[in-house]
Amino acid sequence: MATQTVESNSRSGPRPTNVGSL
Repeated sequence: MATQTVESNSRSGPRPTNVGSL
């Protein structure tokens, strides 16, 4: 799950929805 969050962050830009989980 953490991997998907990091990837989304790079794609989305600022931070995804699961950024708080990290």
